[in-house]
Amino acid sequence: MDPRSTLTALLLIYRLRLLNLQRRKVELKRLQALSRPPRQRKARRWYVRPRSLNRGETGEYIRRAKTFETDPEYYKEYFRMTEPQFKLLLKLVTPLILHDPTHIQPITAEERLVLTLRILATGISQTADTHSFAICQTTVGNIFKETTKAIYTALKDAYIGEPSKDRWQQNAESFEAMWNFPNCIGAIDGKHVQIKKPKNGGSKGINYKGTHSVVLMAVARADHTFVYVDVGGFGRQSDGGTWQNCTLGRAFSDGELVLPTARKPPLCAKKLPLSRARRVVENAFSILAAKWEIFRGPIALEPQQVIYLTLACCALQTFLITENAKAGDNYISPTLVDSGAADGTFVPGSWRKTMPASMIPLRVSGNRAGRAAIKTREDFSEHFSTHGSVPWQDNMVFGLLNKRLYQDSNKLKHHEN
Repeated sequence: MDPRSTLTALLLIYRLRLLNLQRRKVELKRLQALSRPPRQRKARRWYVRPRSLNRGETGEYIRRAKTFETDPEYYKEYFRMTEPQFKLLLKLVTPLILHDPTHIQPITAEERLVLTLRILATGISQTADTHSFAICQTTVGNIFKETTKAIYTALKDAYIGEPSKDRWQQNAESFEAMWNFPNCIGAIDGKHVQIKKPKNGGSKGINYKGTHSVVLMAVARADHTFVYVDVGGFGRQSDGGTWQNCTLGRAFSDGELVLPTARKPPLCAKKLPLSRARRVVENAFSILAAKWEIFRGPIALEPQQVIYLTLACCALQTFLITENAKAGDNYISPTLVDSGAADGTFVPGSWRKTMPASMIPLRVSGNRAGRAAIKTREDFSEHFSTHGSVPWQDNMVFGLLNKRLYQDSNKLKHHEN
């Protein structure tokens, strides 16, 4: 026999024996597992922990939350909403969070919502809520995850809604009426929502600041509510990458986004109207961080839970601004957001001093604008300089220009000396 053939035959025999040996080992392990006695489940020390036995008397839900109904001011501070708004929200989410009573002390839908709003409003840890509400930590985590998801599900259709031609048209009319900017269907921007390093997080979630985050991309209406929200992009993405990967960006690229016909401004370079409209989404994010203090620092939860709570807070903001407007109330403090005096002077909001570092702006990509974008910019520049101008804008622009020239001249004199 040829030596090469002999060697091949020996290798084949070796492989067959090795395969048979592996099969025997697997069969032996299976037989050993069948012969073992069934594993006894470890007996519980308590059916309910002793500290939770009096939850109905000493828990925060009964001891504090239920007593605020006689104090509307403190009620709003605690829940971030009025009592009628809380009752309406509870009615909307109850079908999604109500469970069959299978426990001696079942947790009601109202208590689940109170617990969740408390975490969102104060940023308190789930461990602290465990002691406050006398509920075990695993249950608190499950309630929070389920309820935040239910809040967004219950509110998104009625208050955020699906992008449609009619909704975009309403947005355009609002922006022109409130901010003197025609054909603007929304102000878009994004933020990195900073989180603690997750288990097996890898490098995809690390942003340009070197911290872990998930990306929030949103389109704001003229009244600081949200018409579109997308959360879950990787922290390493830039603004262009986030836009390309969100559902709105893909729909726009594929031609599936139905937009209203642009109204042609009268004949159609000032950045003032653009700046005012652009600040809408910046202020929307500032309201989000001011009202829901869970965004005040890195969130110590898994990325999927951060996605749920961010969507829930965006939906709550839209819900509360809308319901307050119906009631004739103002949800937003006048000093919180940017505003303008009668002469057009820019008055910065207090959020610019208190904006948490945990909400990081997206990194701007250096892509060059296309011809269509440049043409649109020139048309708006012509419009805002002529028929679309406002009475005070020339004073603002030339005032800023003179201030800049004065500063430059002082620097030059200082350099010469």
